[in-house]
Amino acid sequence: FSIFDCHSVSIWTAQSRYAVIISAVIVDYEMLFSSVDPKTMAMLLHDVCCILDSCVEDSCQHNLKQLPNSEAVEEVECECPFKMNMIGDSYVAASLHDDISGFDPTIFLCKMLSLASQMVSRTKEVSILQQSETAANSTSMLKMGLTCGRFVAGVVGFEQPRFHLYGKMIQSTSLLNSNSEAGCIRLSKEAAEILGHSSDDVLIDLH
Repeated sequence: FSIFDCHSVSIWTAQSRYAVIISAVIVDYEMLFSSVDPKTMAMLLHDVCCILDSCVEDSCQHNLKQLPNSEAVEEVECECPFKMNMIGDSYVAASLHDDISGFDPTIFLCKMLSLASQMVSRTKEVSILQQSETAANSTSMLKMGLTCGRFVAGVVGFEQPRFHLYGKMIQSTSLLNSNSEAGCIRLSKEAAEILGHSSDDVLIDLH
C-alpha cells in the first residue's frame, strides 16, 4: 500500500491488489418496508445483518483452519472476507488479494460464491420474514451480485471515517444485485469469464 496525507486524512492506494466483492439486497425491500411497522422493520434488518455478519466470520475462520502452519496467518487474514458496508438493505462483503504474477482469482471467486450461498440459506432463519406476504411469494429473501477487479482503497473524510474500496466495480455490484433474482447471484462480465462461462450475463441459483 502507498499512503498519502490529504489534509491530515490518510488515503491508502492499493495499485497491485485485487478484490472480489459480493453485495446482497432484500427481495422486494420497499414493499416489505411499507407492509410492516418501523420497529418490526428495524428488527428484521438487525436479524438479517447479524446472520450475514456471522456468515462472513465463519467463512474467515474456515480459511484460517485450512492453514498448514501459523506462519501464513497474516497473509490469509488479508484474504479473509470482511464486511465492507451496510447501506439501507444492501450488505457488501469483500476479500482482498495480491495481484502478483501468476495470480489466479478463480479459487477466491469460488469461495465468495460459497459465502453467498451460505447467506441465502441462513437468512431463511429470520422469523419475521416467515410471517410476511413478501416471503410467501419468494424462494429466498436475498438477491445478490458479484464482481471482481483492481481497486483503490482508503479511509477518507473527517466525519465517521471508515476503510472503503473505490472503483467501477463497486458501482457495478449494486447494479448486478438490483438485476438479480431471489436466491440467485448475478456475475459481472469479468467474473463470468474467469469462471469459464461463455455468456457475459450469468445468473447462478444459490439454493
